[in-house]
Amino acid sequence: MSNTLLNIRRSILILAGFFMLAFVLSCASKQKTVWNSSSEPWMEMEKLRAKIKAPVFPVHNFSITDYGAVGDGKTKNTEAFRKAIDACNKGGGGRVLVPDGTFLTGAIHLKSNVDLHLADNATVLFSRDPEDYPMVFTRWEGMELMNYSAFIYAYGQENIAVTGNGTLDGNADNENWWYWCGAKKFGWKEGLGRQNPARDSLHELNHQKTKAQTRVFGRGYFLRPNFL
Repeated sequence: MSNTLLNIRRSILILAGFFMLAFVLSCASKQKTVWNSSSEPWMEMEKLRAKIKAPVFPVHNFSITDYGAVGDGKTKNTEAFRKAIDACNKGGGGRVLVPDGTFLTGAIHLKSNVDLHLADNATVLFSRDPEDYPMVFTRWEGMELMNYSAFIYAYGQENIAVTGNGTLDGNADNENWWYWCGAKKFGWKEGLGRQNPARDSLHELNHQKTKAQTRVFGRGYFLRPNFL
């Protein structure tokens, strides 16, 4: 029975992937895509995969500890991350290394040709203070707006990566970030702020097709930042 269920799940996943690919490709074309055989969408998928190239970086390490980072889980290292990433970018690219330890930080903004690499026993622990995530052009539930920076953010950059076996810790709980969704099971209580009014407003602005740069949210609106 377990093998049968596994095969059913695999079939469902394959079919879901097939229809999702068909939907994406048909939306990307001005004309409706018409396939004459079941092999054609798989061929299209291979064409898309061929366009995806893994980033390549110079063999040059920029350890965040060389720029003042302290891995004690208490010292805020946002500036050290920024300096290391800037140096790596200006130096032609390479690896910004997070060594063993727990490094507390605000938003990390990646730049072109930078590989943010976590050592096996490294933890990047993100700050719980919303002020550590500056306003940027971003998306929330797929809608463009100005809001808190993602924890790891890049815009207009190329050839970037986040690699390694370390841990990226969002550091959230019922007292931090989660309750913003407005659900009592995630810590929301009467008197606390929640995302619902801002979410409704953003949907309306999106429906009206206003410019994303005029949809300014952030402090007081409780639209949680993305992780990546």
